[in-house]
Parts: sequence; C-alpha cells; structure tokens
Amino acid sequence: MDRIEALAAVLREARLEQAISQENLASLARVSRNYVGVVERNGKVPTVGTLFMLADALGVRASELIARAEDRVATHPPVSERARDD
Repeated sequence: MDRIEALAAVLREARLEQAISQENLASLARVSRNYVGVVERNGKVPTVGTLFMLADALGVRASELIARAEDRVATHPPVSERARDD
C-alpha cells in the first residue's frame, strides 16, 4: 500500500467513524459528493487545502490523517518494498 492509497483509506475510515455520509462530508467540506467518493477510491489526490477542509469537516487535524496514513504504510509496505525484503 502506498501513501496515497493509505490516505484514501484513512479518509474513508474517519468518515465512517463519524457516521457521516459522503454527501454530508462533501457539504461540510464544500466539495462535491462525487469528489469525496473519487478521493476515497484513490482516484484523486486531494490538494493540501482540500485535505484541510476534509479534516475540519471530520473534526480531526489534517496531520492526524497523514500520520494515520503513514502508520498504515509502515505496517503494509508497498509490494515493491516487500519484494526487496525477500
């Protein structure tokens, strides 16, 4: 798993932890519902500004989301890195 995949997963998990729909998150963050879905499916990388808006809407710090994504990568390194370790 790379950092972008991990961030997408962390954003989705944070939204589900808050029991917020994609539509409600989009409204709170002032982005489209489609955009939230695309980001969560790893189809787009949010800009720093958008990441801040999503984090604010979720009631967490953007740095917490990034840290959670980095932790996930550390425990699930990309396949290319795992192959080097073998």
